[in-house]
Amino acid sequence: RTSIIGPELKPNGIGLLHWFLNQRNKINGYTNVMWTGVSTIYLAKFILNILLENDITGVIHLTNNTKISKYEILNIFKILFDRKKLVINKFDKIKIDKSIINTRIDFTYTVPPYDEMFFEMKEWILQNRNIYNYSL
Repeated sequence: RTSIIGPELKPNGIGLLHWFLNQRNKINGYTNVMWTGVSTIYLAKFILNILLENDITGVIHLTNNTKISKYEILNIFKILFDRKKLVINKFDKIKIDKSIINTRIDFTYTVPPYDEMFFEMKEWILQNRNIYNYSL
């Protein structure tokens, strides 16, 4: 189980990254909406590792066990995608914790910090500009 953030092929995508890359002025960043997912690029690597190098069954919670708010995610995106003019307002009126933790003791897999995953995601987008319609 996990939650993902990543580039989308559809021009009218609904994911957080797609939404962010289409913003230009002011947006709200939810300071009390917590997340513990992974980038789609990292999820693909993990699946490949499971298929090729591990003999494991059952439910795996893919997370680095570190909560991050949507506000913090947007600020990482702001830096990574050089959106200096974009204003991200703190918005604390909604409180949701969608975080998960990995409780399996028979399987360990190191998930990198969010900034590393998102940097790798940006590099993937840049290397594959022919399939992603983002102006970066």
